[in-house]
Amino acid sequence: ANLALAGTDAGQRVMDPCCGSGSLLLYAAALGARDLIGVDSFASVWESAEDEFKRHTSMIGKRKFSSPTFFQGDVLDPTSTDCLYEANSCDAIVVDPPYNIGAPVLLAGQDVRPINHHHDEDDGKKGVSYLAETINNVEYDTIPSILTIARRVLVDGGRLVFFIPVRGEEEMNMTLKQLLVKKGWQISESDEQLQILFGRLQRFTPTFARWLVCMAKSSANDIH
Repeated sequence: ANLALAGTDAGQRVMDPCCGSGSLLLYAAALGARDLIGVDSFASVWESAEDEFKRHTSMIGKRKFSSPTFFQGDVLDPTSTDCLYEANSCDAIVVDPPYNIGAPVLLAGQDVRPINHHHDEDDGKKGVSYLAETINNVEYDTIPSILTIARRVLVDGGRLVFFIPVRGEEEMNMTLKQLLVKKGWQISESDEQLQILFGRLQRFTPTFARWLVCMAKSSANDIH
């Protein structure tokens, strides 16, 4: 959220297109953002978000946190949701794509993460793992859609901050640009609309990490 909001002011719009319960938007609100948009395919996941924003307001005491406006929508079908398709409408996007690194995914109080009984041989753990067996499908489908949405809805200089999962020794030794090329997400530099401003590798285990990536929309590629 800090990276996305650098250089923005309180009146600008911040969107999370895979918002879940809105935690990233809460961070954005704590940093002063007041026009917050959250999108998720499951409307029930944000049921407690407004109460959470009110609770943090009471804790801070001096400033009311703006509650997000939530929309039910799907990043894989952005044309069906106005806020995912309205050109040059957003100043920043913050998103943690649903690649499932172990955090619970709650619907109606129940953890709905897919159960996977296969384990990384290097982690030495036993028991039930919630790493989705379909994780690669989710990862490969979602991030290209998020990049497409960012190219369209961000204003000139608008920022996209997101995470890319890294698995296995080969990917752990790659640079960010090498990883983007491997996954097929890199486009030619001659017409690139999103420029990488920052990338940092966050390591969790010897075989699993994630890149924190900040991109900015190039002013030469504004969409009308």
